[in-house]
Amino acid sequence: MSEPSSTWERVWPEVFASLDAKTRAVVVGVLANHALEGMEPDRESVTNLVAYTGGAISEGEYDRRADARAARMTAAPASAAQASAGVFPGPATEAVRTPPELGDTARAQPSREQDYGRGADHGR
Repeated sequence: MSEPSSTWERVWPEVFASLDAKTRAVVVGVLANHALEGMEPDRESVTNLVAYTGGAISEGEYDRRADARAARMTAAPASAAQASAGVFPGPATEAVRTPPELGDTARAQPSREQDYGRGADHGR
């Protein structure tokens, strides 16, 4: 395995161990995009992405796992303090912060409520 290029590789090197450098770079790129879109990759989502990218699970299984994770996250959202600090609970008690190499850009995106003005009268 080459030197880790991302926080995720440094935090969970065993998850990336089976990937070659090219595939690892693809996975890290996808995770960085997820972080920029406001999703905080945790061990579960990283493991699932690596398993799918490496061919260990099918696209259908990846989608099933992602749907199950989304349902759990919706049922137990992060507290306002955690969300504003960029800390979101992962499976069990694990917490993950936006990788430092992404800076504040991951949290600079407006929330969906801000995008669509939920709760505002929109000038009516």
